[in-house]
Amino acid sequence: MKFPNYFFMLILLAASQLTTGMSPPAQAEPLHDLQIVAHEDDDLIFMNPDIQESINNGNYVRTVFMTAGNLQKNGADVSYWRGRELGELTVYATMAGKITETFTKATRPSEEKVKSYYLFRTVTLPNQSGVIDLYTLRNTKVRDQITLTFLRLSGGCRSAGMWPLEHFWNGRPDQLTTVGDIGGSRRSYTLDQLITLLTGIMQDYQPDRIRTHESTGIYYFDHTDHLHTGRLALEAYRRYIRTNPRSGLLMYRGYNVYYLHDYPMLQEKQNVTGVLFDAKKKVLNNYCVFDYATGGNADRYMAGWGARSYSLSTVTDPKSILWNVLNCLEVTEDGTTVRATQCKDSLRQQWHTDRTGRLSCGGRCLGIAEDGVTVQMVSCDKATTWIMLDNGVVIGDRSKVLNRGEKGIEVKDYFSYTPLKEKAGRGVKGGLAEPDRKKAADSLRWIFPVPPI
Repeated sequence: MKFPNYFFMLILLAASQLTTGMSPPAQAEPLHDLQIVAHEDDDLIFMNPDIQESINNGNYVRTVFMTAGNLQKNGADVSYWRGRELGELTVYATMAGKITETFTKATRPSEEKVKSYYLFRTVTLPNQSGVIDLYTLRNTKVRDQITLTFLRLSGGCRSAGMWPLEHFWNGRPDQLTTVGDIGGSRRSYTLDQLITLLTGIMQDYQPDRIRTHESTGIYYFDHTDHLHTGRLALEAYRRYIRTNPRSGLLMYRGYNVYYLHDYPMLQEKQNVTGVLFDAKKKVLNNYCVFDYATGGNADRYMAGWGARSYSLSTVTDPKSILWNVLNCLEVTEDGTTVRATQCKDSLRQQWHTDRTGRLSCGGRCLGIAEDGVTVQMVSCDKATTWIMLDNGVVIGDRSKVLNRGEKGIEVKDYFSYTPLKEKAGRGVKGGLAEPDRKKAADSLRWIFPVPPI
């Protein structure tokens, strides 16, 4: 029997290791993980146990809280939202092993005690993108491993009639002001300035992975602050990967993993169990004792949302064909229009992508026309940065998804396009209602593996 040459090379390599001794494997460099969440508690309910695992693995972890999580207009409930900040500072010290107790409202530590675990400083971000206040946990195993920053924008609350992030995203108002000081004073941002601030945080931290909220609204409904925090983070990510294409993105689903009382058949299966469940509950409990709106403990969260964590991740190496319900995305003969048509062995169906999100075919790139809806081929310097997720969704500008519509290939905002549903008292809005879900699933999911032709 004749063996290929590489087989003998493996034998020689093994022999050399036996005689000289095997070198220890190289120690992997710690990753930098960045979370951008809407409220104090979203990281703990929807993203854990992933954050805890990152800390346990010695990775660097930075979490950005977009809103103050206030329940009253203009953050008038100062003691409440500052308590939420203390809760988060407490739980990151808990996840790092600095705090081992499980607290009750009666035994929770004082503000002075909690803040003694941290170094506080104001940081000026790169490229004049803004300033942030940064809490760094002291004496971690990896120096400066855990950092937190609170942007203190106003949160959304249905009972108070507040949807500030959603209105801000849609241009009403054109500026948003913090409810508390950042760097010693209140800060006001236009939409572009806020996205620039988030981009500056990414440039300063240089994350390997970015975690945020799912932003398309295709999963029925969620808190509007979750969706719009995800949208702001996604726009910042687009800017960031133009020069830092190595960073991956994870988008976490929110209340829609469980909060579906009208449609119990749509609830996701519990996937946080055993010791992971117990650890998550302990951490979340140490937050809840600072947040009176939770009832002071984690029980009701862990009975539903907390027992589940579902995320979508970017596809970094998709195949060359974009396949949508037995049809493939194709450039037409005019070289500008695109359509979904029968899959065949054609160069006009061969797509190439780079890590900055450009999709190209035949020397031109996929973009969005001036109407903000029609998808067409453009010169690559004007290409849209497309974010491809492992659920088959391709996201364009402003979280609009690539869609096979009745009039052709387009991008669509499923949060604003579809019927909205609100849940009393939870500030929960948006998403697809039945029977829109099945129709949408067929039109907006693009399968990346090569289909049978």
